[in-house]
Amino acid sequence: MLAAVFHGQGDARVAPRPVPEPAEGEITVDVDACGVCGSDLHVMGGSVVVPTPLVLGHELSGRVRESRVDGLVPGTPVTVLPLLPCGTCAACRDGRTNHCVDRIDLGLTVDGGFAEVIRVPRARVGETVFVLPAAVSAVAAAVVEPLAVGLRAASLAGAERGDRALVLGCGMIGQAVIAFLRQSGVGTVVAVDVSPERRAQALARGADDACGPDELRELLGGEPVAAAIDCAGHPDTVAAAVRHTGHGGTVVLAGVYGRRVPVTLDAVVGRELRVQGSFAYASEFGHVIEMLARGDIDGEAFVSRHVSLTEAPSILDRSGSSLDDVKVLVRPAR
Repeated sequence: MLAAVFHGQGDARVAPRPVPEPAEGEITVDVDACGVCGSDLHVMGGSVVVPTPLVLGHELSGRVRESRVDGLVPGTPVTVLPLLPCGTCAACRDGRTNHCVDRIDLGLTVDGGFAEVIRVPRARVGETVFVLPAAVSAVAAAVVEPLAVGLRAASLAGAERGDRALVLGCGMIGQAVIAFLRQSGVGTVVAVDVSPERRAQALARGADDACGPDELRELLGGEPVAAAIDCAGHPDTVAAAVRHTGHGGTVVLAGVYGRRVPVTLDAVVGRELRVQGSFAYASEFGHVIEMLARGDIDGEAFVSRHVSLTEAPSILDRSGSSLDDVKVLVRPAR
């Protein structure tokens, strides 16, 4: 089979690899689509360290190839929870599987989905491997993971009906947050991004207003927001989130930071702000699949374009990517 293999900072190459075989409790999946995530770009840039050589990619859909798990037969369409919990530690027993102390991370600690075939350890039906309803396409299933990230961040913001919410960064996660905030009945959603194309997409997704970072103060007109969700992971966006959140409001940090971020703590204390981290998902993963099946959200609408596996290295090193992209899917079968 072919796979896009990461060898070190700035170095990813497509090369033949042996087809993986499943052990007991595992499956292999013929990958239909795998999304390029910001964390993949951070790995490629060297700010996130992983073992090498490694196949990246964790936002995937496909069909079961071989199975050593009851209830999963070859040909079954699936998507996979990429953060594979042990199921026995205190966090897992408490339902906080994203904080498992013995987690296996597809595309970060073991080979991921930028390949024709992926091996999935800890394959448990309805827990780590989800059979796709007929109404959920392979393309939509490949964005379940980032949609679940956005759903958790939007939920942790605690914004209520009539509240004003601010979303900083309108990539895939920001766009998902906007969609879920709009579904929750929040009064006004303001989106911020440097890309005019992404701002336009944010408005189409349900944002009431969208602007560049330099225009935010004027757009808000001095009126604070009840909740600010930073999806950009930049020191300037964190500062803006704190600056524009009103008394008793919530600042959600949902980005990948990888650096020190200066924050004016007097503002946090004086306005009694709640600063809330948001990491991945737990039950949200399954909830998103249900929402896609009901038609509550259109997963395919988040996809900017499709590329072949041979094009994956140029997307990972950004030479073939665009700031306007929301979600790029790698299609190994192409």
